[in-house]
Amino acid sequence: QAALMCNILGRVLQRMNWIKNLKIIDTAQVPVIKFSTSGDEYPETEVDLTFALASHAGLKVVEFVKSSLIEFPHLKEMTLVLKTLLAKNSLTDPFTGGLSSYALVLMVLASLSYSRKKHAIEKETQASSLGLFMMDFLETYGRIFNPKRDAVVCNRDPNASCPVQLGSKRGLSGREHSILVVHDPITPGNNVGRSCFRFESVQKVFADALASLLSFLLRYEGSSNMSEAIDSNEKQTSSDSSSLLHILLCG
Repeated sequence: QAALMCNILGRVLQRMNWIKNLKIIDTAQVPVIKFSTSGDEYPETEVDLTFALASHAGLKVVEFVKSSLIEFPHLKEMTLVLKTLLAKNSLTDPFTGGLSSYALVLMVLASLSYSRKKHAIEKETQASSLGLFMMDFLETYGRIFNPKRDAVVCNRDPNASCPVQLGSKRGLSGREHSILVVHDPITPGNNVGRSCFRFESVQKVFADALASLLSFLLRYEGSSNMSEAIDSNEKQTSSDSSSLLHILLCG
């Protein structure tokens, strides 16, 4: 039904002169219409259009992400910076082997939870820890994470602040055949990383970004750690995320 609706609506949208690069992907688990807008009336925007059928968990995911932003203040900045890095390398489209936004959010959440435990950081003291958290993420997924062995799995502790955590593929009853396993806490059994067959390229982007941050640290005189270096650099920029992005893209 969703595939039929996508095809019908897609044929209508193809007639609109402000729509370009329209693609109808009706074989996906959730059929989608992808297009970009153009013209003065509709500034260029990338659009993914799906239908809210019974099997569609999109609205539940939105509520989940909103609540996660409250619990993990740096989730937004980190996700936007990482998304920009991946987009620069054409690795954000899951239909061409890239990493989906939802999978990236879950990976960031698992990393933030790991960083809190590793550095004994409480939520109330996270204000100046963005650089530290970003370093942990890039090191974890760029250098340490082995997709043949490791996974982002649901947290079995009902009292845990984060619903996902870094774990193992061991005992996942066949799901380990996917190159990347990222469990969906909203839909049990759903692996939102299954389409990321270019994860090796994703890891390279993260590893290169880590190298850029380390290079910045070496050039920064008088700093005892990356967090201090980035926090100092942020005084010259409008936001934490723009500072990090500048360092990662420009070195």
